[in-house]
Amino acid sequence: MIEENLKLLKTPSLLFAYLGVQPRIGMFCVKEIDELVTRSVITTNRGKKKRVIYAPKPVLKYVQSRVRSRVLSQFDVGDSAHGFVSGRGVLTNAERHVGQRV
Repeated sequence: MIEENLKLLKTPSLLFAYLGVQPRIGMFCVKEIDELVTRSVITTNRGKKKRVIYAPKPVLKYVQSRVRSRVLSQFDVGDSAHGFVSGRGVLTNAERHVGQRV
């Protein structure tokens, strides 16, 4: 059902309308994606490792949040997924393993 509905969004204008994003904003994000992400390096593990962080600028973050709430949230990710799933996290993941041999 969800996939059938998404197939109806055949043009960028229809997609952006469904997302509730102005087409000019959506197309700006598509065309300027490299300019809308800030890259930074952080040091982790007491200075032993470096990690690259990519953070979206506010306009891209807004469009991404609309995609997540209007499209991605409609798909079942399964029982094993815990990261970035509402109501789940490291604790719910760990609970599944309590009492098991390691």
